[in-house]
Amino acid sequence: MRGYVFVARWPPGAGPEFVADLLERAFGFAPQDAALTARRTTPAMVYRGDLGECGVGLRRLLEEGVVGLGVSNEHLRRMTEPPCLRVLRAALGAPEPLYMAEFARARGGPAESMPLRASDIRLIVRGRSRTVQEQVRDRGVGDYLRTRVEPTSGLPIPEDRTVRDRQASYVELVDLHLRDGTHLRCDGSTFSFRETLGDERGLTDIDNADRLALRLAGQAPRAVVDTQFDGATWTASLLGDLMSVRASRGGMDRRGLLAFSVYSAVLGLVRLVERGARAPWPYGGAG
Repeated sequence: MRGYVFVARWPPGAGPEFVADLLERAFGFAPQDAALTARRTTPAMVYRGDLGECGVGLRRLLEEGVVGLGVSNEHLRRMTEPPCLRVLRAALGAPEPLYMAEFARARGGPAESMPLRASDIRLIVRGRSRTVQEQVRDRGVGDYLRTRVEPTSGLPIPEDRTVRDRQASYVELVDLHLRDGTHLRCDGSTFSFRETLGDERGLTDIDNADRLALRLAGQAPRAVVDTQFDGATWTASLLGDLMSVRASRGGMDRRGLLAFSVYSAVLGLVRLVERGARAPWPYGGAG
């Protein structure tokens, strides 16, 4: 089984040379590869390979004071589909910011809900995903009129008879990670900003997702707000491992959503180990 090792924080005072040497000893990196990995901004994925090798290498890192974690492909895959909320209803008169979190209906079933204390939020991940819908059709008459012609013979240049129409759409996302490890999602395509924000609602989903994140951050003093998803290029190396038919079913390319889900899930795990918590993945924990 494939696994991954992530580093949340290197030991205090550790420089690039120390980190590179540590990676060489832990995972058998070549010096050049170790030096490149050592310069990555944390949290960073430092190893991708056999799960057993991940465990051996991670234990060596932890012995040196590294704060890191290891996670299997299967566990990470399960974390990429968090429950989606439909609305957050504020509890009027509560002694602290409290919401009734109502989940989006699943397959037409009844909606469920749970109480959510804002003070339990430890991480808010704000981002957006890009979905591309591709439709393939035969060329119409209008398309044939635009066919290129060979200037010497006057004959049409043979071309593919099909036309691919691509249309991109964007979805605003706000992920909430609670202190017990619970991971919830406010997906702009199903979440009701109108019912949640009321008079505070803006004109666009971008504005509303920002307002929701800011409101919850103000009510959750221990929460970290992350808005760095666009710069997380390391997620691309994991998409091939986690892609399924569902990620591209019906000509719909959802890799952007999967990349955000991976990013948010890993940050949630990182926050847990930074607090010294233990979680149910094969090899994980604070150094």
